[in-house]
Amino acid sequence: MNDSRELNALSLLSGIDEDMIDEAENTEKITLKQKRKKFPLMLAAVITVMVVSAVSVTAAVQGYISHRKNVEHEYTNPAFVDELEKRQGQPIVAQNKHLRLTVDSIISDKMYIQATTTLEGLDEQGKEYISKHLCLTKEDFERLKGSVHSYLPHMVTDIDGADQTVRFNNWADLQYGQRGGHTEGSFTFGVAKAKLMGAQTVHVRCLDWSSIGIGQGLDDLKEGIFEGIEFDLPVQTNFDTLTLAADTRYFYVSEVGFYNDLGRWHDNDKVVMHYSDGSEETIDLDHSDTFGEKLYELEKIQSVEYMGTKYIAKKIEKAESPTATQHPEA
Repeated sequence: MNDSRELNALSLLSGIDEDMIDEAENTEKITLKQKRKKFPLMLAAVITVMVVSAVSVTAAVQGYISHRKNVEHEYTNPAFVDELEKRQGQPIVAQNKHLRLTVDSIISDKMYIQATTTLEGLDEQGKEYISKHLCLTKEDFERLKGSVHSYLPHMVTDIDGADQTVRFNNWADLQYGQRGGHTEGSFTFGVAKAKLMGAQTVHVRCLDWSSIGIGQGLDDLKEGIFEGIEFDLPVQTNFDTLTLAADTRYFYVSEVGFYNDLGRWHDNDKVVMHYSDGSEETIDLDHSDTFGEKLYELEKIQSVEYMGTKYIAKKIEKAESPTATQHPEA
């Protein structure tokens, strides 16, 4: 990528904190302690394109994971992946003549939704795109210092009542390692639920970061090779969330992760979970993968200690499972 083009694009992203989200039920800031990625990359885009394909929605059924190895690479805990498979609808598929995008897994609690996705080449142009830009060795990835993010599809959605297009966060830790005969790459995207303003389903469209030219900004993003790849994403919760309180402060533990309303996490601090059987679990924030690596048993949590404050368990909000099944029209 041209250096000036790269710097122009990256400068537009500065100052955006992907961990800060607005809580829908109060005005406090809720901070997600998110799974640490090997190569954390935040992406953003503003949509300027028209809808070019349709999707149909069918009844909710228990799902399966179509590219299980990619999902297991992301979450590493086979038992968790087994449970995830029980709690979601069937994979979502959207494609054009060059590429097929499959949403393999969806993790959704009260605060956050995260999806693991596989991109496959269908013709020579699509296969070459993935092989050249997304199937890198770890050494190549590190040498490029993250510029490979320019070749991921950018996931965006328009929400009724929102002032601007909602941009999903993206990570690139699944891209290196030349799997799938050099014609397949995977990535993860997610968004804070509060940004979706209570929507149960959002229409997601893909844009091409590499369509930005020298001197252009995010408003100039085009569909590029991802033209026509769009789909409806169900965002109903499929994992429970426990609310804990300490006076006017709140702490949230979902089955897959935890959050606070202090505005940030202190990585050199710890979270202590106190359970009803008298046991406790200490989680070192500096070395923990706390989103999607294990299932917390919410019914057994009595309290949580963080930054010298003890939060008492109040209420468990149950999930809706599985999420709706969606497929592109034939």
